[in-house]
Amino acid sequence: MLRQQSQAFGFQSYVAPETKPVAGAYVPYAIDHIDDAINEVKKEAGLPKQITAMDLRRTAITEMVEAGVETLELMQVTGHRNPESVKPYLVNTFSGASNALSKRRDNHE
Repeated sequence: MLRQQSQAFGFQSYVAPETKPVAGAYVPYAIDHIDDAINEVKKEAGLPKQITAMDLRRTAITEMVEAGVETLELMQVTGHRNPESVKPYLVNTFSGASNALSKRRDNHE
């Protein structure tokens, strides 16, 4: 499948293909299929309708940062080509904020 993907989508290194071949080929998800999948995830998870795919993406990336995933690995998963574009995810984390508040509290005690 990955060889076929490389031949069909050589301009794009990483493509999330449909899980079943369409007309004998693994093709990227169509935008309406992605929307359907996101809506199904939101429904199953009990998330508000106003949550977007980008919100879920940011959350996933932030959770990877929190888990210690290296910048290069993040770029491979997310498709970012420039480390600078990953920086916002490295800065705005729950654990970073918690650590900062904890240190602030400790310094004021």
